[in-house]
Amino acid sequence: MTALLAARWKQGKTPVSEPAKAGQIRTFRVAALDAAAKRIELELLT
Repeated sequence: MTALLAARWKQGKTPVSEPAKAGQIRTFRVAALDAAAKRIELELLT
C-alpha cells in the first residue's frame, strides 16, 4: 500500500477526463486573481 501511494504521489496531478458541468462538486485550486478585471482563474485538480 505504501509503494502504491508513493508512486501515485510522484506522478503528480491526474488529468481531468471530462469538463466540469453545472451542479458537480470538484476539487480546484485558485490559479490567478485579477482584481482589476474581476476575474478568477481556477485549476481543476480531480
